[in-house]
Amino acid sequence: MAYFNNDLSKLYIEWRDIEEFLQKMEHEHELEEFTGVYGIPRGGVCLAVMLSHRLNIPYFGAPFPGCLIVDDICDSGESLAHYIIDSSKTCKNYRTATLVCNTNNKLGIKPTYYLQEHTQGCWVVFPWEECTLRKSTTEVRND
Repeated sequence: MAYFNNDLSKLYIEWRDIEEFLQKMEHEHELEEFTGVYGIPRGGVCLAVMLSHRLNIPYFGAPFPGCLIVDDICDSGESLAHYIIDSSKTCKNYRTATLVCNTNNKLGIKPTYYLQEHTQGCWVVFPWEECTLRKSTTEVRND
């Protein structure tokens, strides 16, 4: 499960959290079929590709009606706001999903589906980011 570092400044998401999210979205897809999945660059792309494979649905390069829009985190709410509310404040009726949601974000935006709430104001580190950090550290040590 996700865990904090010693000073609580970082929340680390683990691969088993990703698996739990994928299973949750499989269940949601059984209840309400998605026409495909779109990942908000950068953080949502990894998850969208995983969901595309797991749910056997197309990965879209842009949102389409009935698709699931995915991001890694809803922190300030700004990334998702574009897909949830248009300039006339009308709901666009897209379904959205994130691994982590700051439920106290300044815009009051919440994805349709999310795995974990986060209100700590800490930095969230995802497993694909952590792998990059470890690889960089290993390369430095081997020089």
